[in-house]
Amino acid sequence: MPRPDPKPDLRKSEIDADLETICLKCLEKEPERRYSSAAGLAADLEKWLRQEPIMARRATTRERLVKWTRRNPALATTVGIALAVGLVSFTGVLTQWQRARNGERDTRRQLYAANVMLAHQAWEEGNLGRARALLEATRPTSVEDDPRGFEWRHVWHLCHHPQCRRTITNAPGGVMAAGFWSEDQLWLAGTHELRLADLEGQAQQALLTEPAGIQWLSHSPVATNLWALVTPRHEIKLWDLSSRRCLASFTNHVGSIRALAFSPDGQWLASAGDETVWLQPLNAPERRPRLVARYPTDATGVAFSRDSQHLFTCGRHPAIHLWNLANPSLPGATLQRHTAHLYCVVVSPDGSRLASAGADGRIVVWDSLSRRPLHEFMGRHGRVSTLAFSPDGCWVVSGSRDQTLRVWDLAQNRPFLVLRGHEREVTSVAFAPDSRTLVSTDGAGVAKVWDLTTTASASDLGRHPSWVDSLAFSPDGRRLASAGYIDPVIKLWEVDPRRELATFRGHPEPIHRVRFSRDGQLVATGGHEGTVRLWRAGQTEPVAILTNDFPVFALDFSTNGRVLATGGGRIFGHANARPGLVLWELESLRPAQLPAGIPDAVEEVVFDPHGRYLAAGFADGTVGLWEAATGRFLRRWQPHQSVVLCVAFSPDGRWLASGSADTTIVLSDADHPERRFHRLRGHTDWVYSLAFAPDERTLASLALGGTLKLWSLATHEVVLTLTAPGGVLTSLAFSPQNNLLATGNADGAIQLWPAAGLGEADASSARASRAAP
Repeated sequence: MPRPDPKPDLRKSEIDADLETICLKCLEKEPERRYSSAAGLAADLEKWLRQEPIMARRATTRERLVKWTRRNPALATTVGIALAVGLVSFTGVLTQWQRARNGERDTRRQLYAANVMLAHQAWEEGNLGRARALLEATRPTSVEDDPRGFEWRHVWHLCHHPQCRRTITNAPGGVMAAGFWSEDQLWLAGTHELRLADLEGQAQQALLTEPAGIQWLSHSPVATNLWALVTPRHEIKLWDLSSRRCLASFTNHVGSIRALAFSPDGQWLASAGDETVWLQPLNAPERRPRLVARYPTDATGVAFSRDSQHLFTCGRHPAIHLWNLANPSLPGATLQRHTAHLYCVVVSPDGSRLASAGADGRIVVWDSLSRRPLHEFMGRHGRVSTLAFSPDGCWVVSGSRDQTLRVWDLAQNRPFLVLRGHEREVTSVAFAPDSRTLVSTDGAGVAKVWDLTTTASASDLGRHPSWVDSLAFSPDGRRLASAGYIDPVIKLWEVDPRRELATFRGHPEPIHRVRFSRDGQLVATGGHEGTVRLWRAGQTEPVAILTNDFPVFALDFSTNGRVLATGGGRIFGHANARPGLVLWELESLRPAQLPAGIPDAVEEVVFDPHGRYLAAGFADGTVGLWEAATGRFLRRWQPHQSVVLCVAFSPDGRWLASGSADTTIVLSDADHPERRFHRLRGHTDWVYSLAFAPDERTLASLALGGTLKLWSLATHEVVLTLTAPGGVLTSLAFSPQNNLLATGNADGAIQLWPAAGLGEADASSARASRAAP
């Protein structure tokens, strides 16, 4: 067969493509494929000469642009320069816009961190309105730029889940004072009525009605139906509730009456107000009252001793005066400890102690006999306006201008609890007979019932005899395992409802670590004596004991659940113990591998959530990384200058966090730790526990001394610092559902810090916006 003639450009490559096309079209063997006329050929040749696209072939865009440039070189140069300038300008604008956007994002994140800290501070001060407003100011404009982590949701929970058991606002005219009639009934005093109600504020029954109005009232400890009340006319009325009639009225004061008190024997009624303190005999109401004391300004408080022989009074003066009622001519004692005028003075139920408080925010508890101060507590903000002892004498509660109630533990000589929820100054407070329930009122006429066994900030799950060294949630988040240190026991808890499920005993020495298996069926514990014990719920004896030749400081289950890594050494342990890291096959219960590259004692060991790596922290300040599947040593680097006490992978496996005795935390890239890292500074002591929140937005850290800090992973800054209600924090763990942070204390308490879900918070905000006028 004859071969086709080769194209001209194969013989001479510099031949122009358009000219080649014209020539080949002229040489086509079939007439219908040639130029139809000489005019068509001439037109294409002219176009070729003028550097224009020819008709015989469709030119590409690039070819058209090249031909146009050759025809118009000056214009093409001008356009090219303009385009280049425009491109450079656009690139610069785009760069500046991106920088501005990044700067705006960084500013928003920094503002977020500041607002969360300020919101928590406002909550601590009792200012719920400001706390809620600050939280609302941090709401993101888009889902992609939402920095809200556990810290925000925790503070939101505090501000929107009141600590009180019940808020009572349905009393006619509001509630200006309240107290307990019995364990399950309250008395509520309104502007004109005294009513009886249940603890929910329902089933109200009117006990008396005073048309002149009620400003203050008190009842006799001897005759429960005998009540005294103060009217706006500065008149004291004595009421008998059984007959619902006024027995007598007294007009001893010419100004406002600020306090009333019956003597324990029921014989006297003391009143303080204007500039005087009066004593009214009750066994013979016709007798004239006795003027006990005069003050240069208002008298503000009055209380009887247990034997009814002495009267304690205070006024706008920083001293308590003691009056001997049997011998009024004898000079009374003066108790001085305060630095500003006083508002209240109360006597304990057994009469052994006296408490006083006032404008200096100080609460002083005195010995009633020796007149010496026993305890001194300092409220944080503003004056203390009311005080009350618990019936068992263990606690004293103060209500103040900062809208909070503060419960003080007299046995431990420390603050026990802060109750928040009032939005005005607290005006009265009273304990229930069981000493575990409170009722309080505020300046807005609202009454609140409080349960002292629960708190909004952190509630007790249970308790060890002492130091809790390690905590771990089960994979489903329904159980929590805790390990004791001084008393080496393991406790298994159910989170909801909160109860103890089991106690495991067997370790002869302190327990350093506890972990759940990946399926939640086993609990592994590592002891100082070198053993790892595997426990199963419902069994009192361990299902297996793995013996190491080093104290076990750390352990973790592999992601596939087949291997248990144990690590330890001699830094806090036996003199002859060597540093070690062992991988145990759980099926055979034999050591599978002894990884290489162990330079010193292993303080922590943890598997990557995706099963790629095994990481360990060492006493020499280095961190090691192994391949999880094979145990092959990969690398070791030194992020710290002192012992690495804790190591944790982020839930996505991207970051590896390490905490050290050098007081810093380092976030290293798990794949390239030597190239990318962030150093977090904020602690002032050894960092010994770390935990990532499951949403990967928050890192929690504990330092020696019990300081708990929550870090934003967006800004790498502290966004919240938390303190335990009692004791020093020693261990922590996030629940898988990301709604709880568990902490262990040096005093043995285990506490759960709750957080609301973002869905709940956003839905609540949407409802509030729709309800707003």
